[in-house]
Amino acid sequence: MYKEVFDTILDRLYMMPIEAILEIVENIDFDSLAEKAEAGIGNSDLVRLEDILIKCIRYYPFDRSFDVYILVGFGHIDGTALPSRLPFLYLGLERLKDRDIELLIQYEFNHMVRFHANSEFMTGTTLTVGQLVVAEGLATLAPLAMKTETLSEKAIAKSLFMESDEYENLKSNFKEIEKSIIIDFDKELSPRLM
Repeated sequence: MYKEVFDTILDRLYMMPIEAILEIVENIDFDSLAEKAEAGIGNSDLVRLEDILIKCIRYYPFDRSFDVYILVGFGHIDGTALPSRLPFLYLGLERLKDRDIELLIQYEFNHMVRFHANSEFMTGTTLTVGQLVVAEGLATLAPLAMKTETLSEKAIAKSLFMESDEYENLKSNFKEIEKSIIIDFDKELSPRLM
């Protein structure tokens, strides 16, 4: 099953030829990655994760079975839940040390529910830029809705896993980002558009 998880991630998220992926692997500092993964173990208590997942299942009436993978990846992904044959959540163990694990799971659970409840995403076709923008927006708001937290810029920045300076930079480039999204809205995602 790990092969299917990583194949889905490589195909739908990285969108790179195998040669480019091999180059990434060849340049990974595996000792550093292992050290980060060990630090991430402290933030991935299985009882706590199960409690968070139960809250998500209750919030979304999601009655399909799904798998949760806490694996070491390439060091780039906190978590993901992509359109796939079987629903799954992936958490990158090497990225979990300093993450709000509850927020991350709520964010990714929203993706999983949306992608697997809507057959439009399950046809094997690539998402469009517009579909990704909508999916990311909903996933960003999901933890706030689940906690009935007040919608504020600080809460949105936290849900995006951004420091305040990163969020301010995003805001200062809003018009340029919006223009790019509008131009590419109906285009299928590609490595350039990711």
